[in-house]
Amino acid sequence: MHAFPKLGSRHEQSESGIYRTMTGILKAKSGQYKLIISVGWATLGRGCGLLRILGADTTVAAWIFINLVAGTEIGVLTIAQSIAAQAATEPKHAAIAAGLTPFCRALGHVWALPSVARPLKTRSSLH
Repeated sequence: MHAFPKLGSRHEQSESGIYRTMTGILKAKSGQYKLIISVGWATLGRGCGLLRILGADTTVAAWIFINLVAGTEIGVLTIAQSIAAQAATEPKHAAIAAGLTPFCRALGHVWALPSVARPLKTRSSLH
């Protein structure tokens, strides 16, 4: 058994990329990144809640639908937060904001996953 579960399949990652692109186009046309972020955060809980009902006996259609919902919300937030970080800075610092936002997100993943997974693995090995 691996210490860390596999998070996200190749399909989920590509699906999230599609929604990142669509979010970028929507933002470019409307200019409303704050509304996009608000909608993304408001619906993220729904996607995470749906992921919890997945199991070995879940049908293929349910897997597809649930991953589609979760991928949509993650894709919307990923690009919208980067856009918001760039919009909040002076134009001369926009490139730094564009690079620092995904770096900080990745750094958070690096530290958050082990800090949560290790106690859970230790607890599960005790039972």
